[in-house]
Formats: sequence, C-alpha cells, structure tokens
Amino acid sequence: MANGIESSCTDIVKEDHGFRVILEGLENTMTAKFRKNSLWSGKSCIFRVPEVLRRHKPEAYRPDVVSIGPFHRGGKKFRPIEDVKRWYLQNLLSRMNISLKTLMEGIDNIIEFEKRAREFYSEPPHLSRDDFIEMLILDGCFIVELFWKYFCWSFMHFLKTDLVPAEELNIDNDPIINKDCMIQYIYHDLLLLENQVPWFVLECLYNLTLDKYFPFPLKRIVLASFCKQESLSCMLQFYLSHRQDDDDHDYDAVSGDADDFDGEILHILDLVRTATTFRFKNKPIPGSKVKLSPATTLSESGIKFRKSTDSGIIPSFLHDFLSWLGGFS
Repeated sequence: MANGIESSCTDIVKEDHGFRVILEGLENTMTAKFRKNSLWSGKSCIFRVPEVLRRHKPEAYRPDVVSIGPFHRGGKKFRPIEDVKRWYLQNLLSRMNISLKTLMEGIDNIIEFEKRAREFYSEPPHLSRDDFIEMLILDGCFIVELFWKYFCWSFMHFLKTDLVPAEELNIDNDPIINKDCMIQYIYHDLLLLENQVPWFVLECLYNLTLDKYFPFPLKRIVLASFCKQESLSCMLQFYLSHRQDDDDHDYDAVSGDADDFDGEILHILDLVRTATTFRFKNKPIPGSKVKLSPATTLSESGIKFRKSTDSGIIPSFLHDFLSWLGGFS
C-alpha cells in the first residue's frame, strides 16, 4: 500500500517536472520573438492601401509611369523613368553648379535624415542605409526639378519672357514636359498614397537648390503646377487666391495660421488634400455685398456668355497669384 502511494507521488513529481520543462521551453521560444519596438511608427503616414479598398480596383492604387518611394521600387515597367530621374538629377546639379557630394554634405546629419524618413513609412523599407538614402535623393531631386522646370516654363511661356536661360531649363530635350500626356501621367502617380516621399525630404533638397530666378516656397510651386489638372484646378485656384494675404494676417484659417499649415505637411498628397479641403473663417469684404444671379437668370435677361480662352496654370488668377507669390508686379 505504502509502495503504491510512493510510486504515485513519484509519477506526479515527474509529470509536474515535465510540464515545467515544456512551459519554460515555450516561454523561451515566445519571448525570443518579442519586439522591443513597434512595427508601426506613430509618425507613419505613407502606407499601402488596405486590401478591402484595393480589391475592387487594384490598378487604381498602383503607379503607371513613375515609382516614388520604396513600395513599388524596382518594378520592371518603371526602369525607363529611372534613367530620366538620373538625368534630372544631373541637370539639377549642373544648373546649381554643385557636385552630388556637395549636395549630400548640405543635408544636416544625414543619418538622422534617413532615420526620420523611415519613420514615415508604415512598413519598414527593407533597404540598406545607402540604398534608402540614394532613393530619397534620387526621387526627391526628380520631384523638385520637375516642379521647378514646369513652373518656370509655364510662367515664362505666359509672360513671354526668358527670365531663366534656356540652357538651364533644357526643355527641348526634356522627355516629360515636352509631352503633355506624360506630365499628366506623372502628376497622377505623384498623388498616389503608396507613391510618396516625406515632405521634409523635398523641402530640404529644394532649399539646398533654391533657384535665384524663382525663389518661391516649394509649397506654392507645387500647388500652382497642380492647377493644370482639371479635377483640381478650381479648388486649388480658390485656395491660392485666398491665401495671398496670409502674411498680412487679414484673416485666420480655422486650422491655424500659415506656419502651422506648413509644419503639418506630410507629403505631396497631404499638401493637395489640405489645400482642397482647407476651411477659412469668413473674410470681411469691404463695401456692400453683391449677389450674383444664377447663369440661367442672367442668360434670360440678355447677358451673353463666351468660353474662356485661358488654358495655362496662371492666367485665370494671374493678378492674385503674382501678388501672393511676391517679387512681381
């Protein structure tokens, strides 16, 4: 009887020891897989479109011509435009008469620059430090040079002036600006969520290559260029015309002043979204208010309408726009 009880106790002890070994092994296995840092940065704002949206029309969220950032980098169909990016970078360096080394040395603490940029992506880009920085500089300089060239070309074309030397613009050999359909495709791709680089990267590169002929803020050049897009033209022109007197503080925007707005820009898509949804407080209008009758009523009363001949990015709001930019009268 005693031997039986002793045997049972021994079995229980062995079984308990076995459980503890299993639990300890399981604990070690699981804790080894723990992550000290979250996969998602609190600053992440560039991410892939959720599958629940993508599955309805996958191609709507993929770039057609140019890959910007890490998500679509290396795609076979984007190889031709990669050569154009390098040509744009070379033109930018030539225009500024600086070397690539000088440009990179101008970036304050390039290690922190890279670290900060990575935090903007919801998925940690699986690129080495050198490859990631190369991507930021190549894509960023391409975007900066594209908007600068297109803005200068459009501005000079309308005013019929050669403010910027032709050899600096190099429009005749440009494979993008010379083809209207190509610039439309590029602008479409630059508004895709998965196809972004952080705005601070663009701002940094732009400030390092600030042009002496058109020293305007990058934000204004980008928005003015997107006015060429029919779907955005009306809203962006309204925004540009109503922001011209920010410096005079004639009125305040609901979401803050101009400096607050600039500080909140995350990427190009965020800039355009904010500009097209920006809410203003009522701006005092001097004199009496004028009520404009509907077009049908005006037509019935004898008013004749004609189609506008304005087709550029500047004519329809030239006076307000030039005043807003400053430096021209």
